[in-house]
Amino acid sequence: AKWVGFLAVALVGLYTIYELYDLFGQKEVGIVSHFWHWATRVVALVAIPVAIYMLCFVVHFSLLYKSGPGDAEMDSLFQAGLQGSGLQNQPLDVAYGSKITLKSAHPGAGLLHSHTDAYPDGSKQQQITGYSHKDTNNDWIVKKIHGQSFGNTTDTIEFVKNGDVVRLVHERTSRNLHSHAVAGHVSKRDWEVSGYGMDGTYPDINDHWRVEVVEELSKNNPEHRLRTLATRFRLRHVGQNCVLRASGKSLPQWAWRQSEMVCDRRNHLDEKTLWNVENHVNPLLPPAEPNQLKGSFLRNFARLNLAMARSNNALTPDKDKFDALASSPQDWPIMRLGMRMCGWEDGE
Repeated sequence: AKWVGFLAVALVGLYTIYELYDLFGQKEVGIVSHFWHWATRVVALVAIPVAIYMLCFVVHFSLLYKSGPGDAEMDSLFQAGLQGSGLQNQPLDVAYGSKITLKSAHPGAGLLHSHTDAYPDGSKQQQITGYSHKDTNNDWIVKKIHGQSFGNTTDTIEFVKNGDVVRLVHERTSRNLHSHAVAGHVSKRDWEVSGYGMDGTYPDINDHWRVEVVEELSKNNPEHRLRTLATRFRLRHVGQNCVLRASGKSLPQWAWRQSEMVCDRRNHLDEKTLWNVENHVNPLLPPAEPNQLKGSFLRNFARLNLAMARSNNALTPDKDKFDALASSPQDWPIMRLGMRMCGWEDGE
């Protein structure tokens, strides 16, 4: 249906260009008249269809405003605008000691995740992956570097700011987010990211990451604090000078085919290296003001259309599976293969 619509628009567009070109060669058509021909077609064939398309999403957002099981596929600010998501009622500024989840800006990469399984080769340390579903294995505690403490009362609390060097500790396993000069498991040109040591033991500089704020979507943040949902940032490894990155590839079955996370040696500064805090829990901090953690209509419109395109592009055959009834375009004119049927019963 999408291709039929695209080809219909392309056909009308090509005919319109031909028609305007033909008018351009007619001497009796003046400049003013030519301008009105252009303006009329731009309004009728571009502005009005785009407005109708966007109006459909205004209606869509007004009717489908509640949280659901597929929320995690969307970006964090989009989820924050859904009733029942729980992302509105959380603190705005991230502090040391906060429990957070980190969402990759790359579509489909999911949340930074770890579990007790180890890599089968390389360092054989604990796996770090990307996972798109809500899970307690996505929870991380923000701490200072080894040897430094932080305040744990409302009077002594310390906020994370741009340029700070932090340590991320996996809450379920107490492993530190770690990287070192060991090749990645799928992306061999980048360094492996793993979970290493125990919180407070085996101090290692390879557990340290620098926060580099790239985009701030909230207002009134003069101290450049790291903010829930509204701050997009990179995590730069202090020891290797690489950046935490979702490679866009899937790990093998031994990692449950979850997304691969690497430390990018080539320092690609694209969306695969961008992160934001999605969930934030800290009993010492008050919840954010209403509407501080919410995306605009245009941003949500663009993000949802990107997600739709990504889902459509993902509808490809699995090369690992053979399907005797699958057909290709050259089979269609001569009906070489039969049509797929869901079942053989009378009611199916």
